[in-house]
Parts: sequence; structure tokens; C-alpha cells
Amino acid sequence: MVKRIIILIGILTFTFFIAINTFNKKSITTIDGNKYAISVNGTKQDKFPDMGNYDVSISCENASGTWDYANWRLEINNITSNSANCNISFNSASAKTKLNDKIKSLNNQTVGNGKVVNENGYRYEGKNPNNYILFNGELWRIIGTFDENNNGNYLTKIIRNEALGSYAWTTGYNNNWSSSWLNTLLNNYYYNNEDYYSSCYYSAMGPRSDTKVSHNCYFESKGIGINDIYRNFIEKTKWYLKSKNDTADDINTSYNNERNGSSPSNGVGEINTYVGLMYLSDIGYSVLASDCSRTNSSWRYDASCVQNSWLIKYSPEWILTWRTSNMVFSVSNDTIGGATPKISGVIRPTVYLKSNVYVVSGDGSYNNPYVIGI
Repeated sequence: MVKRIIILIGILTFTFFIAINTFNKKSITTIDGNKYAISVNGTKQDKFPDMGNYDVSISCENASGTWDYANWRLEINNITSNSANCNISFNSASAKTKLNDKIKSLNNQTVGNGKVVNENGYRYEGKNPNNYILFNGELWRIIGTFDENNNGNYLTKIIRNEALGSYAWTTGYNNNWSSSWLNTLLNNYYYNNEDYYSSCYYSAMGPRSDTKVSHNCYFESKGIGINDIYRNFIEKTKWYLKSKNDTADDINTSYNNERNGSSPSNGVGEINTYVGLMYLSDIGYSVLASDCSRTNSSWRYDASCVQNSWLIKYSPEWILTWRTSNMVFSVSNDTIGGATPKISGVIRPTVYLKSNVYVVSGDGSYNNPYVIGI
């Protein structure tokens, strides 16, 4: 394989991204005048080791270097001369802290403007908790870690921080997620980093229309599969699709309805897949109990509840849970109501990370998000 260096040139900063898969085990002692000395457990090597449980230390002259654990590559920047010299040492690490164990260890502790609380899973609750995480080269946020039918293997649920776009749930009135157009879009195209070449239902964020256009469903540059590494982090798991006809239910009842309520009239009550959306109960539990009573049956329409949720960000935004016949739950300003599936709403993809994902660095804050490995 031909060696390749990706060079991003700014006004004052030169950045080199050196990926292990591009060099394919060839010598990288000298590249474009930059010299790299590599050692693995004290033994000199002429290539980076395959991704593994290593602590990586880097020291450079005439530059600064960091190791990108998620993409398993070296990043060099701030080059101050025509060449840089870097020593890169890979040392087998002791057992890493699993991400799910890290979250559980924070139970009842304050994290930013919020805390971790054990309510049907260890959840981040509050207005703005420190639950930021780097995933897919983007900033995501942790909803919580859950052991539902996993025999102690907690899966960590994360949601994209920014909207992927605004799309229709389906092309008609079908509120069954398993056969929805949006489920197909996320799990067949977004997950596999492929472009959807047929027309897709999309509108600019805000207007509730079902205008059909043939662009913005191109995921080759923003899907999960930009790098196969990221797909390896995601667990294919059960998503609950049940609910109850529109009644005034408290948060705990909403959670139980998602698992033990009724299936959509035209669909199934659960599905095993990779990508979904947040549940109605995820929003309810994302508010501290001190700000929203768990016995409040009107919490969905109570601004004091909804406004104190870190999950509320866009309007309208789709939720995975179906509402009444031919409708789906949707966030709209300070309330959570229903919407016809054929209109457009914002979506933020949501996935479960595998139980063996571990924390490399970070404290979960916006400026120092968790960096993860596997």
C-alpha cells in the first residue's frame, strides 16, 4: 500500500495525521523530513502496533504530538521548523476503567450542572451535566449506562450532541419504528456510511413540512462508517417500541409503558438493531427529581420539568416512542406532544456502546470530553 500523509495547512499551524492503516506496516522512521522513533514495551519498531491496550507517550522536538486513541493515529502540530523529531512509546497498560464502571462510580455525585442518579439505569440528570464524549470524530453525550437483559454487562447509551438533520419519520402515517423510513435511513445508510441515492424526505430545521428532495441523505462523509473502528464500538441490542394511548402518565409509568405497554397497531413491540432515537422516559429521567417530581403525571407539559432537561435542544425533535394512533412523540419548545409521522423533525442518532468500551482520558466536561477505546 502506498504511504500517505494527510496534511492540513493553516495560517500558522501544520498538522500531520498519520494513520496505521495507511502505512500498512512499512517503516515510518523518516517521513517528509520528520523523524519518528517507535518502541513497543521498550523494543524498537518500525511501525505502530495494532490497536490494543497501550498507554502511549509522545515527546517531540520542534513540534507537539498527541495520540488519537479512537482512530489509532498520531497527530503532530505546532511544527516550528522544517522538520520534527518524535519519540513514540507504546507500553502495555494495566486494566483500563470501563466506561460503564466509570459512570456507575459517579452515582449520587455532582458532575457539572447535574449528577449521576440510579433510576432504572445510572443516568445523567440535570441542566448540563458533564457527560460529553468523543465518538465518530464528533461530540456526543451520555444518557446513561443500562443493564437490561444483559446479565451484568452494562451498555452505555449515547446521543449525538448536534442534529444530523431534519427528516420525516415516514412517508405516511405509520408510527411503527421497525418499518419506518427513518429506521431504514439510520440503520442501513447512516450506520454503514452510505449515501441514500433515492429521494429522501427532508426539510430545513424548523418548518413542519414533508417536502421531498433528493439531497441531504448523503452519509458518506458523516455516517458512522467513516472509520470502521466506530462501528466496532456499537452494540446491536434491543430497542423498546411499546407505549400507551395518550394518557397523563408520570415518568416511571412512561418507562414501564415503553417495555410493557401496547405495540403500535401496525407494528412490533421491540427490535434488535444498532441505531435509534431517545425514549420519552430518557427525557423524563434527564431532569433531577428535585426539579420534576416522579409522581407528576403532567410532566410532559410542565415547563419547569422540560426546561431542566439537558436532552431538550431542538424543536421539533423526534422521539422513538409512539403516541396515539398514527402519531409519534415529539419535542416542541417547552412541551412534549405528538406529531404526524410524515412531517419533518430533527433527529439525533442514539446508540449503545459495548460493555468493554473503556475510558482513555477526559472528565466528561465540554472542554475535556471522555476519549474511549475498545
